Amino acid sequence: MTGFVERKAALIDAAFVAFGEDAMWTGIEAPVRIRFGTSDEEGKFSESGFISRGDRMRVRQSEVPAPNEGDIVSVATGLNAGTYRLVGEPILGSKRVWDCDVTVVR
Repeated sequence: MTGFVERKAALIDAAFVAFGEDAMWTGIEAPVRIRFGTSDEEGKFSESGFISRGDRMRVRQSEVPAPNEGDIVSVATGLNAGTYRLVGEPILGSKRVWDCDVTVVR
């Protein structure tokens, strides 16, 4: 019988399989599975408010134990094909998935 922790991990893995993309990550030999998203940040300038949108990449800790600012990630095919650089400090969530802000490398 499987418990809650195992079922939760299986659901996370299934989401990465179904919605993720294969990518090559700096310092990791085998391809890893990543998911893309966006992040919104609220800001103020004088008396005006604004929201800036950034690109975010998610990767399981089991595939990339310790991502670092400056890591390069390459996606060969699909909607998000391109090369990305991690900006800022990656954040490890409670589901053992890293949230990494990225920028496109041109």
